[in-house]
Amino acid sequence: MTIITKKIVKQGTFLYDDVKSVNIQIIETNFKPGSGDYEDPEEIQKDKWGKFYEILYGSTINNNEYPAGGGYFDSLENAIKHADKSVKNLKWRK
Repeated sequence: MTIITKKIVKQGTFLYDDVKSVNIQIIETNFKPGSGDYEDPEEIQKDKWGKFYEILYGSTINNNEYPAGGGYFDSLENAIKHADKSVKNLKWRK
């Protein structure tokens, strides 16, 4: 049995609705869940093991919760590019 690993590799904040500062994280993980939908192509339908980067968007109510996902990416660079395009005024912490 393989254990799912998760490690925060990048954190920042962005402005939600041009007003509220919200957290964002990119997580390095070894698991990417598939859709499970039999109508999808096998590469989307099946779970995958490897090295992936998942974007997590913080809650607008509780800064310690990350209820929304922004997808999985094969590289940190691609995850960062996607996050930069998807939200306004994104500022990454050093």
